[in-house]
Amino acid sequence: MGSVSHRRIEWHPGQPLQAVCLTGGHPAPSAGCACGIHASPDRRQLLDHGLCLVPGLPLVLGRVAVWGAVVRDDHGWRGQYAYPVELSLVEGTAGDDGTDRLLALLARYGVPVDTVPLAEAVGDVSAAILTFQAMSSRNPPS
Repeated sequence: MGSVSHRRIEWHPGQPLQAVCLTGGHPAPSAGCACGIHASPDRRQLLDHGLCLVPGLPLVLGRVAVWGAVVRDDHGWRGQYAYPVELSLVEGTAGDDGTDRLLALLARYGVPVDTVPLAEAVGDVSAAILTFQAMSSRNPPS
């Protein structure tokens, strides 16, 4: 499972994710940098900031535990280590992979897994982008 904000970062089942600073080369998180594993206090905060959306890729939201060095900032926390404590597949983003197959893959993390309606998972702008992307993929220009 990849990060919504850094596609090169992978979350692996059974292994905590360790933060690295991609730009500063110092231990993460650092108070003077935006590095670290970002965690918002609630889903509403995520909606306010939007999510990175990639056409054709499923979207999964999660609640995570962060530990080690933790920095509080205006948007929540940035941690040194993190692991999901629950995962939610956003309905309508599974594409051809199928919801059941993706839920089975998410179950490998050993945490509760469910689905969440698109309207509860993303803000209005992100929902409009996803809807447009889905429409475009079904009706390619001639």
